[in-house]
Amino acid sequence: MALSPARRSTVIAVLLLIGAIWLLLPKILLVARIFGPHSGVSLTQPEALALHEKDKKDPRVQVVPKIIHQIYHNWADPGNETLPADWAKLQATIIKLNPEYEYKLWNDETSRTFFQDEYPWFLPVYDQLPEKVQKVDILKYFLMRHYGGIYIDLDNGCQTSLDALLYYPVFLTDGGSCSLSNNILGATPNHPFWVMFTDNLAYYCRDYFFPYVSISLGGGQWYETLMWEMYHDLKPAGDPPLTRLMIDNHPVYDASAIFTTGRGASWHSWDSQWYSWMWAHCLQGLLGLTMFAIAAGLVVNFANSVLGRSRRNTRQNGVYRRIGADVEQNAGVKGD
Repeated sequence: MALSPARRSTVIAVLLLIGAIWLLLPKILLVARIFGPHSGVSLTQPEALALHEKDKKDPRVQVVPKIIHQIYHNWADPGNETLPADWAKLQATIIKLNPEYEYKLWNDETSRTFFQDEYPWFLPVYDQLPEKVQKVDILKYFLMRHYGGIYIDLDNGCQTSLDALLYYPVFLTDGGSCSLSNNILGATPNHPFWVMFTDNLAYYCRDYFFPYVSISLGGGQWYETLMWEMYHDLKPAGDPPLTRLMIDNHPVYDASAIFTTGRGASWHSWDSQWYSWMWAHCLQGLLGLTMFAIAAGLVVNFANSVLGRSRRNTRQNGVYRRIGADVEQNAGVKGD
């Protein structure tokens, strides 16, 4: 039985939709890994302090070296290493409250020298990164791999010692906004997570046209989250899960116990505002896209139905006209 034009259009549309979903399924799964529930153990800052028991000697072994890393690449005035006043105040709190820690502030020159000396195989990738902030992000990870210690963004400060965090072989931050964060990191040197993380970076460091995507997937928070999930998928069953330190504007956890937060987002580009809204409203965004797809499908189906009826009527009217003309012509012949 032959299908009507409207049904044929519907079947074709459904088949195309199934094909598109099949082709996009790997990408959909990738997005789900980045923005879905995260692996690892969540730890609030008050919990970390309580476990440390400041008034007693903590029996646990400290595995993170007492090194603090910060990075300042002055894009507006290269060569000027003077921090903006608000960042300098935050920096001062870190140094004052952690006097026993070695402090390292990395600039453009020392950053590149580090790669040249320690990871020359990555230097060509580092030099060709499409966005400047990618150099900052990627340096963080290699510092964690090589030195270990604690990395802190310049827009974060301290209001107590970092000692409570020295017991976690790897930790990063979870701000509760879909993907994980990389503003504060901690590690023991050469941990398998950071080795896997940095070994896979070169493949993802490319230009994705949209600056925010190039930054986020080419070494930023999306890449970080993807590697985090991959590590937990692949690690031996006996290895413990890694730690997510709850921070920033998470709606449930107290974010003021160890760290403070100042002015940030110095790297945001023209497309950042749109992405920021989308990630802050993940559920609404997905529902909106779904409703749009359904509405578009209904509109297309309705249009096809109308066009199908129009074509049938046109063909039928044409037949009627031809039949009428034949009847009139025959009637005229018979009348003669």
